Amino acid sequence: MFVPHWSSFYRKHFETEEDRVNQLFSRAEANGVHVEKRSVTIQEIQQHLAKEHVVIVLVNAVLLVCDLCSAPVKFCCLLPIGQKCFCRKPDYQGHFIVVCGYNRNSGCIFYNNPAYADRVCCTTVSNFNEARMSYGTDEDILFVYKDS
Repeated sequence: MFVPHWSSFYRKHFETEEDRVNQLFSRAEANGVHVEKRSVTIQEIQQHLAKEHVVIVLVNAVLLVCDLCSAPVKFCCLLPIGQKCFCRKPDYQGHFIVVCGYNRNSGCIFYNNPAYADRVCCTTVSNFNEARMSYGTDEDILFVYKDS
């Protein structure tokens, strides 16, 4: 099994975080949150979006490419102000995005990157799937429902 070198960064905090997250999942149902452990197809995501709901997805930001932005994101730009940055491209950068729509004809997935609240980005279905199913994301996804 291939284990990327960046996983050592997470390994030192993994047990503490695993316990914390497992406790949250165990309390989820009691708080009205339905949790399933399974893969989700792009069609299921599109059906959810068609009902004017949104989806929060963990992606590998290194792989996600916006077709509307004029320049690629510099990964150091996501670091807190004042933190030293070497601006090198990492192998993995977990990042949550809010998927808000799609165009079936063009194959475009529309999303909001919380790092840039003032714009909607667009990527291809294949690029979106590559970024959301990348090693390290565990295909984490939250389906958010609007009140009726």
